Amino acid sequence: MPLSPKIKEYGFIFIIPSLIIILALFIDAATSPYWLRFDPTYAYLLNGLNLLKGLPPVDVFHPGTPLQMLCAAVYWILNISQPLPKIVENVLTAPEFYLHAVHAVLLTALFASSALVSGYLYHKTRDKIAAL
Repeated sequence: MPLSPKIKEYGFIFIIPSLIIILALFIDAATSPYWLRFDPTYAYLLNGLNLLKGLPPVDVFHPGTPLQMLCAAVYWILNISQPLPKIVENVLTAPEFYLHAVHAVLLTALFASSALVSGYLYHKTRDKIAAL
């Protein structure tokens, strides 16, 4: 089945976002679990739970509340039919799973935003180098 002309014309915009995603996944696989990293990942995990429970976050450092809100949304979506105490239990018993889920959502947003901006730039300028 032949590719549509639009895919042929705009397909190159996925090159750089795809490379970034592949590199991010390699780096993630090469590093230790989140609980061993020098990163406040678990603070975001717990503050996301606080927001889900209607409590204010304990730490509000960069990137702070927007990331914690994303964490809370991911926890809720992955446990949409569960009551709040069960969601908290699920997150606390499998924190690495939920952190990887948040990471996947962030990578998806990065991929989509990069491709959309690149496509928009190419549409307006017809300059492939600038779009990349």
